[in-house]
Amino acid sequence: MIHPKKDQGYNPDYADINGIKLKRVNEGLCCKLFSHEGALYLAKRQGMRLPTRDEWKLMLKPGHTWDYKERGIWIGANHALKQETIYSTFLPADGYMCDNREELYNQGSTGYYWSSTFLGVNAFYLNLDSDYVNPANICSRREGFSVRCVWVGK
Repeated sequence: MIHPKKDQGYNPDYADINGIKLKRVNEGLCCKLFSHEGALYLAKRQGMRLPTRDEWKLMLKPGHTWDYKERGIWIGANHALKQETIYSTFLPADGYMCDNREELYNQGSTGYYWSSTFLGVNAFYLNLDSDYVNPANICSRREGFSVRCVWVGK
């Protein structure tokens, strides 16, 4: 990937997507799947939080582009470039685990990312594949999904 210079506002750690600072890669969390409670705990432990359902909607508003080579979507204002910029980042299709079992499903074809928004025993999540992106799906908080954190600092 080609990265703009830092003096042009590029930050290798975060993408500014519609005013929300989304962590590009979560150290220790990349390519791992967590229950909703586990995801909330790990984000808080890193001094961050999960995006809300409405923040996922806002981050998808500028558009998205599926990347067949990398197997995931680019989101943000420069999504069609398929490279990290100040205003875009990549979300891999890491699949999911059903009820925290060890079996991995849909890896490379579908991505699932937790939001912090929940309703009783269920939580909202972002679901993505090559034809479909929905930031408002809801399911059991026991499922194993990917985590992408939001910066909470000033």
